[in-house]
Amino acid sequence: MLALEVSWLIALILVVLGLFPDQEPALYLAAVALILFEGAYFLVSLVLSLGRPQTASGPAELPATGGSSA
Repeated sequence: MLALEVSWLIALILVVLGLFPDQEPALYLAAVALILFEGAYFLVSLVLSLGRPQTASGPAELPATGGSSA
């Protein structure tokens, strides 16, 4: 992921410095696309790290609450 961060950072630095004025829209678009890809990768890795959801327990497996049974 460090390569993605360095790539979009270099692209934005080149836009700010104005070294390639005819390529600025392409560099900016590439930086935005890389940032979006990095965010999507982070979101997917976060969701996958959480694992599968727990199944609901049946009524026989519920703990007693101690309430009245009137």
